[in-house]
Amino acid sequence: MSQYHLPRLELRHIAVLDAISRYGTATAAAQQLNLTPSAITHRIREAERRLDLTLTMRFGNKLRLTTVGERLAQSAGRTVEEMLRAELDAERIGRGVTSIVRLGMGSYSFYHWLPSFLRYLATVDHGMQIDINGTTAQQPLALLRDGTADILLQPGPLSGKDVTSQPLFTDELVCVMSPEHPLAGRDHVHASDLTEETHFTYNAVAQEGFE
Repeated sequence: MSQYHLPRLELRHIAVLDAISRYGTATAAAQQLNLTPSAITHRIREAERRLDLTLTMRFGNKLRLTTVGERLAQSAGRTVEEMLRAELDAERIGRGVTSIVRLGMGSYSFYHWLPSFLRYLATVDHGMQIDINGTTAQQPLALLRDGTADILLQPGPLSGKDVTSQPLFTDELVCVMSPEHPLAGRDHVHASDLTEETHFTYNAVAQEGFE
């Protein structure tokens, strides 16, 4: 029977590495974690002693993670977020929430249907709570697979052997221009009509469902 090994770092060390990675200085990390800069330094040194590795280096007033520090920080952000999510879920369940559904939405602004949809869900399950995540435009399938989102509302098709997609509705793309513009009198404008025009588009990168 294999022996179970506990990590040498604790959540307090992981949180510091995540904050250093995000904010770049001990002072900024300390402000985010409600600690003093000396406490940040102490936790880093303690983590380095436990691992027998160098995790940070100073460049002027900047505190940079080493390669091994960056590797730990990659998982640190996910670990902290998952722990916070688990604590929040536990508190909700303790207050009587029976189910939590994480609804992921891509970059989108046509939400007129959402209030009535949430009211409908409340009649189906009084104990259901909906968490809305509006940052799912990048790598939406990864968010499904790691549990950040349970269901995605995403423009364009999603493909994957482990997901099922269902078309819900269509939105019309609208081209806005001056009434004096040569294209203004047309019923429809095609992408090819804009090739010689200076125009602002929804996204600088082609995104399925928007272009």
